[in-house]
Amino acid sequence: MTPFPSDPRPVGDMLSDVTGAGLTITFSQELYHSKIGDGWELWSHGYTGDVYDTAASLTDPTSLTLTFSSSVHAFYLFVEPTQWDNFNITALTDAGAILSQTVDGEGGAAGFGFYTDGTESISSITIRTTDTDGFAIGEFAFNQATGVPDGGSTLFTVAFALLSLGYFRSKVGALGKQ
Repeated sequence: MTPFPSDPRPVGDMLSDVTGAGLTITFSQELYHSKIGDGWELWSHGYTGDVYDTAASLTDPTSLTLTFSSSVHAFYLFVEPTQWDNFNITALTDAGAILSQTVDGEGGAAGFGFYTDGTESISSITIRTTDTDGFAIGEFAFNQATGVPDGGSTLFTVAFALLSLGYFRSKVGALGKQ
């Protein structure tokens, strides 16, 4: 997964998109650019980077669509409601995958991640909340490869097989020398 770098634009700007590592995400409405501790108070798990919130929206702060400049095969983001209470947040891809969870605005942002098998792709994600004051999104990462990385399990399996083969060969060689 490729994380988005820090956004060089000033905190406090209303933005219609964000670009990172060759991918542009276009927002269906302008979002207020903040950083954790500078415009947005809390997040979760030590993240201190950029967030974009719908609270200053001139349209509907409860719904937002993210459209990608090119299709991705995996994408994750974190979402946090504006109010410090429990709210339902739902994310839906254009491919039909849906995730819904209750997120505590005082407890920190919650992650939403999607991936495909490589034969399909994701072009957009729509986020909706029951918090009428809106929500913030941030901490984006994506993968445009046709296969989603497996987190290292294949490398571990291959390494284990090679080590086992080396061990077996050394035992057979040692038996042959007796």
